[in-house]
Amino acid sequence: MFRMSATHAAAAALAAACTSPSAVPPEARSAMPDSQLTISLSTDKPRYSVGEPIAITLTATNRTGQPVTLPFSSGQRYDFVIEDAAGHTVWRWSADKGFIQMLGDETVAAAGELVYRERFEGRLAPGSYRITGIVTTIGGELKATAEVTVGS
Repeated sequence: MFRMSATHAAAAALAAACTSPSAVPPEARSAMPDSQLTISLSTDKPRYSVGEPIAITLTATNRTGQPVTLPFSSGQRYDFVIEDAAGHTVWRWSADKGFIQMLGDETVAAAGELVYRERFEGRLAPGSYRITGIVTTIGGELKATAEVTVGS
């Protein structure tokens, strides 16, 4: 039988309270007003040529003077999703990955950051795309988005 420790229960409650709002400002920074974390997503630039790689960075910043521990249900800590203008998923970083099925956690130091980076190497057709970065915590995903344009 699985029993959640008090630490995991508190972290799960914190993670559930940290879900970013659906409206993300243009600078792709999601500050959760009553939260201890700020989740942000950035790319190396806003406009790409067809076939050009996209460097993506997801950052969870601890806004407090105390460490914050995030619980996870598997070895997966993050994910990235690219959607076209119609909202269809055209790429998911984790789609071809396997993750250990074991509880774990990550602690963000006081005023510190967790940073996850990946590089999309696929080929996107010209158009606008939304990239979402997700910290895959127990009790709720922490998300931030950014918009990019692919030209010909």
